[in-house]
Amino acid sequence: PDAWYHVVNRGRRGEVIFSRKEDYYVFMDLLKEVVDKYNVKFMKAAI
Repeated sequence: PDAWYHVVNRGRRGEVIFSRKEDYYVFMDLLKEVVDKYNVKFMKAAI
């Protein structure tokens, strides 16, 4: 609640996180659901 968080989403040693575009799209859809449900505000995102 009313706090700042630094969230990083990356693979170990620079490994690829999403091996397929579909995986990326699923992740983005889930992220949007969470953002909407919990009223999360992004200051900056680079995904």
